Amino acid sequence: MKPKFKLLKYNKVGSASSILLHAHELAGHFDIEELKPELDKYSIHTEYCARKRYFSSKYVKKYKEILAAHYPATSEDKLAKLWVNENWAKQFAGFVIDLAESAGSPPTYIEIHPPFKEYTSIDTFLLHYKLFSNAMHSKYPQVQILIENRSGSLSSKKFLISTCEDLKILSEKIDKQSSDLKIALDIPQIQTAYKLQNREIEKVLDMCKGFIHNVMSVHLWGRQNNKAHIGNLDSYFASHGEKQKFLNKFGELFSDNITRLMVIEVNSSEHTKDIIDDLKTVVEFVK
Repeated sequence: MKPKFKLLKYNKVGSASSILLHAHELAGHFDIEELKPELDKYSIHTEYCARKRYFSSKYVKKYKEILAAHYPATSEDKLAKLWVNENWAKQFAGFVIDLAESAGSPPTYIEIHPPFKEYTSIDTFLLHYKLFSNAMHSKYPQVQILIENRSGSLSSKKFLISTCEDLKILSEKIDKQSSDLKIALDIPQIQTAYKLQNREIEKVLDMCKGFIHNVMSVHLWGRQNNKAHIGNLDSYFASHGEKQKFLNKFGELFSDNITRLMVIEVNSSEHTKDIIDDLKTVVEFVK
């Protein structure tokens, strides 16, 4: 039996196939003014610190802890710091709730991102996360919260949750604490964290086995000329045989009777369809 996935709409790019979309992933960073979901269910992709922000969202301006949490800047745009203290976590919940209210309906999913590792630890992050989770579930009892592994930004600073070793430690602590937090596994970002060559992306799958039970979402995207979010899976492999080996291993890794989310993060309907068609050889998409 093939593993099952629910497909999310990425930005303004549809599935370009006959597959019904489950939910709409919406940007929810600190410069977003409002959410406009195009489907009944939606996911908020919160601040991820890939680039500097102006902190221009009307919803963020009332939260002093968030406004103050950034690296020194010589211009108006700043690189945000996440999960810096308890008050930040509470105010971040307020910001996300305000943003969700602009959509006119409750979010189904919220995707958060790790802080930079130089000022915190996984244990401290989880303490701060619990405050955020309590506030979110008080407002939206059914919402599912996931954390995406991160690697790479305009800064050289390292993220707290970046490698498979980081994810395994996090997963063990999630289990020990019976935390509601789940993992959104971005496979290409794992590849980036280990500085693997394109064709070595298959190695990532072998490294994920120890925490796969806590993975509730998977992100995939192609690369072209070292540019992210462009291209299909062919951009990783020298031959069809190599690609099929990756796909077979992908199907085996997730064959545990858990239905997960899938986000195909490419800015092209054509490449999205290509990746879907490849995945359909080893997984089943459901609404």
